[in-house]
Amino acid sequence: MKALFKKKFQIPLVLITVLFSCSQQKSGTQEEKIGENSHELVFKPLDIIVGEEYEEELLVATDQATQKMGLYSSEKQEILPVIYDEVYSGLVNPYYVVVLENRLQGLFDVKGNRVCESLYHGFVLSSDPSIMMAYLGIAGQEKWIVINNEGQRIFDEAYTSVEFISKDLVILRNDEYKCSLASVKGNFITAFEFELLEGIRENERNEKWYIDNDIVATAYVELARIFINSKGEIIEK
Repeated sequence: MKALFKKKFQIPLVLITVLFSCSQQKSGTQEEKIGENSHELVFKPLDIIVGEEYEEELLVATDQATQKMGLYSSEKQEILPVIYDEVYSGLVNPYYVVVLENRLQGLFDVKGNRVCESLYHGFVLSSDPSIMMAYLGIAGQEKWIVINNEGQRIFDEAYTSVEFISKDLVILRNDEYKCSLASVKGNFITAFEFELLEGIRENERNEKWYIDNDIVATAYVELARIFINSKGEIIEK
């Protein structure tokens, strides 16, 4: 399980927007130009916004005439054609590459297989690299869906927030601001019955009582903090 993905993933939308709007071609990286008639391609390494490097070096190719981008291997073999507005790592490396088309984001794996169409405004990976959440970008209301690496929805509904926690579990918050504990495979462990449900704090994860009792989340009932295990059971402390 990758270190990056062991953390909570309730990332503020502002952070996602800033990160995803950053150009991945830093001014200090080396460029290589290849001319093809009037279309000159400039190759730069695919830089990482945050997280782990890709296993193999990937290159972003930019057509100097159209400013469209594509993706190539380190041997200059085409992975994605030079037809996208942007190509970058997003917050889902080292497994996937984000493309921007008409201001919306889509996802490919590093072999060039499309995971999902360009319909979203951001992606965040869970501890299971085959599961991620995608931001729908609905005006005035934050909405997320959970999808797998084939672009299929894990849950039918969209949620106001999604938090990936330990043991391949996820906390979902609905429009009524009620939360449920579920598995990233699509199984609901509890009903939408909790308020302020969240994964346990970083400093609690290695404490013996939490480990022995399989505590994965906490909630508040009448201002009292309650503790919930991976089966959805409330445990007294």
